[in-house]
Amino acid sequence: MIQECEDPMEMHDAMEARHLVMRTNLHANEFVGITIFLNSCPELESLTFHMDTTERIVRISMPLDPKVFWLTNDTYECLERTLKLVKIKNFRGGSNELHVLKYLIRRGLVMEQLDLYEAKGLNDDQRRLVLTAAEEVQKNVGRGSKHLRITLHKA
Repeated sequence: MIQECEDPMEMHDAMEARHLVMRTNLHANEFVGITIFLNSCPELESLTFHMDTTERIVRISMPLDPKVFWLTNDTYECLERTLKLVKIKNFRGGSNELHVLKYLIRRGLVMEQLDLYEAKGLNDDQRRLVLTAAEEVQKNVGRGSKHLRITLHKA
């Protein structure tokens, strides 16, 4: 849990993490925490979002527009130099997932692989949403890295 403070980006020194797994719902209230980790892990090579399938009660501090939040031109050292692999486990193709993915695809200058692991137990409509979302990031997002491969793994 990231504490509230005046400038959360200045909370601590850089971490030496090369591999990071975040258990998240990619709720708008989690976005600042995600950017803190991107900022704090300049040597990050792989990032996994393990989508939590249970909603938790989240204390709302300040409403964020998810689309606008990730349209920023801000970038982080790991996105420019070291982050090569991003995984999303339990991918459902939700709008917040797409906003984060689009940002990482645009800003990930050395990304080589984006793996989307479809959530288990989806009905036909939910599977279509996953497929549509995967096609959108595959075809309609400008890539920061010309070597990026995007793969949807079926449940």
